[in-house]
Amino acid sequence: MVKYLLIVLGFFLSLQQSNGQNSQVKVFVNGANQNYSLAPQGLASTYKVLKVITPEGIVSFSPTEIDGFEFENGKKYSSLKERNSGAKQFFQVLIEGAVSLGYYESNYYLMFDEEAVLLSEDNRLARMEQSRREKRKSYLGVLHVALRGCTPDFNDKINSTSLSYPSLEKLLVSYHHCIGKNYEIIGEKEKYVDFGVSVAFGVSSFSDNMISNGTGDQRFAFRPEVLLTMDFNKLSPRMRAEVGVGFFSVRDSWIHAPELNPGGQRERYEEEFRIRNIQIPGYLTYRLIQRPKQDLYFGLGLSMNFLKKEMISEASEYEFMQDWEPNRIITRPRDPVLLVLDPIRFGGIVKLGFSKQINQKWSFFELHYESLPKIGTLDFEASDVRKYSMRGFSGKVGLRF
Repeated sequence: MVKYLLIVLGFFLSLQQSNGQNSQVKVFVNGANQNYSLAPQGLASTYKVLKVITPEGIVSFSPTEIDGFEFENGKKYSSLKERNSGAKQFFQVLIEGAVSLGYYESNYYLMFDEEAVLLSEDNRLARMEQSRREKRKSYLGVLHVALRGCTPDFNDKINSTSLSYPSLEKLLVSYHHCIGKNYEIIGEKEKYVDFGVSVAFGVSSFSDNMISNGTGDQRFAFRPEVLLTMDFNKLSPRMRAEVGVGFFSVRDSWIHAPELNPGGQRERYEEEFRIRNIQIPGYLTYRLIQRPKQDLYFGLGLSMNFLKKEMISEASEYEFMQDWEPNRIITRPRDPVLLVLDPIRFGGIVKLGFSKQINQKWSFFELHYESLPKIGTLDFEASDVRKYSMRGFSGKVGLRF
């Protein structure tokens, strides 16, 4: 199974690396420009430095060394200081004008007065008396300050603006029309989806709804997972979809043995087995708290599960207990009753995660709750058919490229 996961990982990585590649780049320095061939940039989704090919070899430009650069497909980056940090970064320019719109590390920035100001829904002031509305829309204050000098009714347009690309584009276009300044929508042809790859490894604790044979209800399983990630940058930098493949194998058992008293009889069944599951999960996540190098997110998911059962042992007996000492139990074999798994079943997943950027990658930790309802049946008799379901809690760590 590991071999197949590595094949899927290689496919996703090749897809991610081929996403948005360019061969030529124009570098701007002090009003002049120079064309270069682009060197491989690795798996970075943002440019910390720009690597180009010169006759002397590969040269790296940092944000402090150049004013910006532009690819042959029109994608443009500008080097600006970020307000409050003072550090220069390469911001992708989506709209260029008297007030420009930039994008960096899944956040939108307003660029004016030679600096970039973060547009955030987080609370900028640690004051408990602020309402939730003010905490969530602190970016409106930045828009009111930067987009001043227009008609009075323009304030209503600002207040109705959401933190998404279509809404911000509409506002800035309206602003430039109002003040009579030229603008260029550089991000007009920018892709709505930015692809990436995540690799995770986790441990799950499963429980079922069957009677245990005394070894405990909890079953533990190790599980690798490879996902293709899709950030919806234009719709909202807080939204991400993920789809991929994972695997786990868990050992379980059940026992059906009614109470047996002297002179009584019963049918006793038990089985020990292993479930192997190739899982195709899909998630839609939303960043609850988003900062330049870390975020907290919540996700809902649906999984398609390809299930296979391997029986380890089983016992099916008719038992009679004598009603005289020493109350011996007489047994006779019975036709076996075995758990029958459905080969394909759907499940639901809820997750909460925290991610932090380390160099060009994002490390993350996630907690999952998973439900696999009615994945099998036990048919004791026509009037006693029982459903087999599983639920589990998981902890996962991984890297996102």
